[in-house]
Amino acid sequence: FKTENAKLKAELDKLSKQNTKLEAKAEKTSQKLVGQQGSNRKLQARQQQTYNKLVEIIEKYKQLKQEKNQLKVALAESQGQYQDSSQQLELCSVHNGKLIAAANELLDRYENKGAFDGLLQAESALQFKSVEMETIVQKYKNKIRDEQYHGTVSLNNK
Repeated sequence: FKTENAKLKAELDKLSKQNTKLEAKAEKTSQKLVGQQGSNRKLQARQQQTYNKLVEIIEKYKQLKQEKNQLKVALAESQGQYQDSSQQLELCSVHNGKLIAAANELLDRYENKGAFDGLLQAESALQFKSVEMETIVQKYKNKIRDEQYHGTVSLNNK
């Protein structure tokens, strides 16, 4: 009985030591678990921040895409207006050339008038002086030359 009791006591001591070691291991494991849980919480918080930032970026992307589409529409409208203006300007240029040619022809006819026209000019009813008329002709020639369209837009008012 004593030997069996001594055996059981030795086994009990051995089991007590194993229990102590296991409890120490369990404590360490528990501490590691607490540390891992803290790390997990930090990772989850960081993941949530990343997700929130991603949602924010997606919203900005949608807004920028909408603004880009609006700018495309505005650009298309501006290009259409530019094309219309260019066509009108080209037409005005053609008309301007025709008007300049007509004005030059009228001025040339006046300068190269015939004898009958000269007699009419000398008529006192018209009361034109030759020097005044030459000044007026030169003034109109200068004005025509200044107003001629040369393909550039001037913002100066004359």
